[in-house]
Amino acid sequence: MSRLVVFGCSNTEGQGLINPKEEVWGALLAQHLGRDLVNNAKQGASNKYIAHSINEFAFKPDDLAIIAWSYLNRSCVLRKSLRVENEVEGTNLSAKGASTGFEESVCYFKYFYTDYDSEFTNGVFMDFSVDLLLSREIEFKQFFIHPSETPSHRHRSTNTFPFVFKDFYDNYPTAADNAHMGPEGNIVLASEISKAINGKYII
Repeated sequence: MSRLVVFGCSNTEGQGLINPKEEVWGALLAQHLGRDLVNNAKQGASNKYIAHSINEFAFKPDDLAIIAWSYLNRSCVLRKSLRVENEVEGTNLSAKGASTGFEESVCYFKYFYTDYDSEFTNGVFMDFSVDLLLSREIEFKQFFIHPSETPSHRHRSTNTFPFVFKDFYDNYPTAADNAHMGPEGNIVLASEISKAINGKYII
């Protein structure tokens, strides 16, 4: 069976859902499209991590990839290849980590982070990912988490859905953890993606 391959952060992983393997938007969409789901999302993932995951993934010719980009102020330090370890070993760097005293994040935001550098490097990671998928002739779509989290990069509009994740997060109840989107929002998001891909709503 052909595959739906998704990349993203906790919003795509299904964090906070009681049954993430069934309730997250990727699982609902895969079922509707008649594809097997390969969920490469990871909690706290930065766009650098997502780009690395795309680079390392063994795509098949009939895969459909969907990239749900993360926040611009996240980064990470990669230490091992996904191909070797099956899971990246590295350090996530985020504003949330800095606010809670996580030493590596505190140092990163104190000594290295600037908004300009973040927007530029995130755009590079995004363009790299799209160029790679285009070169391998893999069917793909992408969308962003928030309008303000969308860099002005070359492939900003390439195969991009006409909505962002925040459109759904803001309008539907949160999950059990009160931080991530709940089941209803995931259903509507999956349905809107389905409509954008093949003109058919799930609901």
